[in-house]
Amino acid sequence: MSAKTTLLSERTLCPDEQLESAARKRTLRSCLGFASWRFSLAAGGICSWLVYLVNLSVTVYALKTKHIDYKGRSFIYEGQCATVKKFNIAIHLAINIFGTILLSASNYCMQCLSAPTRREIELGSSSKDLVTYWPS
Repeated sequence: MSAKTTLLSERTLCPDEQLESAARKRTLRSCLGFASWRFSLAAGGICSWLVYLVNLSVTVYALKTKHIDYKGRSFIYEGQCATVKKFNIAIHLAINIFGTILLSASNYCMQCLSAPTRREIELGSSSKDLVTYWPS
């Protein structure tokens, strides 16, 4: 490793540069609309609706295209074992991805709704009583 590379990687920003850099990031984020927790909450809601629509579409497709064999069992796809195995893995991967999206969106929503505001924390900290920040 050369000395020039080491010097560049060890360079730190002076306090004025740090404030300027943070202000630029804050301004860019707020201009794009990513600064508010409400935007993230709306994005989670939109993702949840998209997952719902995909699930509804797949369910309708499965109900319309089902086939019944001679034993009375229904199936969606019939083919070679290797193809069915790949199809099975893809379906389970999609189910896990959709489940993760729903879980993370609902978790974030509940954290936003149940977290105390700065004002509530300051009022609770200024009083001499025992303060609990959990919903009652």
